[in-house]
Amino acid sequence: MSYYSNIVSIVQSNVVSNVTVAEYSNLSVDDQANYLECNYYSSNTVGYYSNLMVYDGINVFSNISSNAYNALTPELQSGYTPVIEYSNVATTDSPHKYVKVITHYSNLVVSNVVTYSNISVEEYANLITTRPSFTVFRKYVPTGYFEISVKEYATKSLEDREG
Repeated sequence: MSYYSNIVSIVQSNVVSNVTVAEYSNLSVDDQANYLECNYYSSNTVGYYSNLMVYDGINVFSNISSNAYNALTPELQSGYTPVIEYSNVATTDSPHKYVKVITHYSNLVVSNVVTYSNISVEEYANLITTRPSFTVFRKYVPTGYFEISVKEYATKSLEDREG
């Protein structure tokens, strides 16, 4: 079947493609060059020390700072457990204090999305045809406006043009 096609619009669109670390490692070196590494940096440190004490059958935690823990004797320190805190940052100036965690790889491609308007041969034949644009000379006369095309104006003599 024949039809007529017309491009209605062309719009640029961002297409994001994400792959896991495992999928990225299976890509060729050339394909890997198109992907951006998405990561963060993580560090774990002792945030504080905690000691479980029981008062009247109720568990009560006693928490102390690292400085207070260091001031305790080794015998008292043995009752405390370090509590690890994690710190995640997007970038760091101290890479030796953090571990890089790669979450995934991302590829951004800008592509054109083309929208078409298709009509059948019969619909095309039934379209209303319009006269292409043209320039006219317009002159006011007592009965209204008089119009003449440039092509007709060019064929007139100088006397007829002024009259």
